[in-house]
Amino acid sequence: MLLRFTALVLLVGAPAALCAQERPGTPQAQEMTMLEAAYRNGGIGTAVATYELLARRGPDHVLLNQLARWAVTAPSTSSDEVVRHGACIATLPYTRDKACLATLQAAMGDNNAPFAIRLMAVNALRRAKDPFAEKALATIAREAAAQNPIAAAPLLREVDPSVSVPLLRAMLASADPQAQFAAAAVLSRTPGAAARAALAERVDELRGSARIAAVAGLAASGGAQQREETAAALPLLGGFDLFLAAEALQRAGDSRGTKALTGLLGGDDESLALEAADALKDGVEKTRARAAIRAALASKNPIIRAQALKIWVEAGWPSDVETRKRLADADPTVRIEAASVVFRETSATPPRQP
Repeated sequence: MLLRFTALVLLVGAPAALCAQERPGTPQAQEMTMLEAAYRNGGIGTAVATYELLARRGPDHVLLNQLARWAVTAPSTSSDEVVRHGACIATLPYTRDKACLATLQAAMGDNNAPFAIRLMAVNALRRAKDPFAEKALATIAREAAAQNPIAAAPLLREVDPSVSVPLLRAMLASADPQAQFAAAAVLSRTPGAAARAALAERVDELRGSARIAAVAGLAASGGAQQREETAAALPLLGGFDLFLAAEALQRAGDSRGTKALTGLLGGDDESLALEAADALKDGVEKTRARAAIRAALASKNPIIRAQALKIWVEAGWPSDVETRKRLADADPTVRIEAASVVFRETSATPPRQP
């Protein structure tokens, strides 16, 4: 109970006038007072609307940072463990909050906690440059891969290849087709000679979606034969198989991959369309891709809204009116991701990438 209270105090931070680092009576201090009054009287939604009025002359990082802290106050004290830890995981690399640091260190060392939380906690701690995280990473990843390889494989995308590739190689060699596909899908999107070698040694033994992913990964890493095989398969593929193949071709500089990804932007699968938009957001189709990401912010599905915001923060784009609206979203995970956009924008020291 004491830890949660401490987390709340630290997360909300010092009084706003002090956060503003301005003398009482200055314009910024006055605006912070107005923002505080709006938050007190109407909650985070009213505070966000007030900020938009105050910021017509341009963004104010001090006010923005305070909005983000308010946005994660409720999620950080949620009775839902996933939400509570998620607030710390998403924001610790930017806030360096001491209570969050202690919470995630505890989760990292909790053998009874779900591996998903432990791995996400250790990656957040690595981005925040916590020295304990590097020591814990290999152990947690090995345990996760041994006990639940199918669920662990996607999480290993954020683990250093020196740790993840040997674990994924073992999954690829298993007799379980689902584990094979999970491993091949991650290895196909992992750069480096080790991932390429892991795919090459098993590709001829794989079948179905696992083989499609493995061939695509080899195509992305320069295999001419695999590139043509992947391109020839595009018209026959659908769903995530199509995405993996198209993205691999795009990474290989093949316009056929870009064309296939562009076709996914208008598909019925919102999550897959966002994956495609993420892959296209900096290339020749960036205008359409970024429009798709922006449109997803208004999706009726909170998972899609959160996914769009996650792409936004990883791209390093500054917040805008639409992303800031999500600071008051009804879904706590969406609030957390929106706060991450603002924290990244207002952070003096960007976090390291895992």
